Amino acid sequence: MTDSGGMALWEGYCIDLLKKLSELMNFDYEIVPPANGEFGKRYPNGTWDGMVGDLAMGVSTIFVYNSSLSKV
Repeated sequence: MTDSGGMALWEGYCIDLLKKLSELMNFDYEIVPPANGEFGKRYPNGTWDGMVGDLAMGVSTIFVYNSSLSKV
């Protein structure tokens, strides 16, 4: 995806991974950020918002997220 000036809107490891998976597994994709721009928060009633909520509600079928783990 590019903006009106031809510059990439999305870049980095996750995008490279998504492109490669798309080539290897022969699927098309559309990058759709969550409406609230968040990863996801669980509410007391068990529902989620953000990317996790979109996945749970069927708005998205997969999501790719870059995170890191550190030992404390």
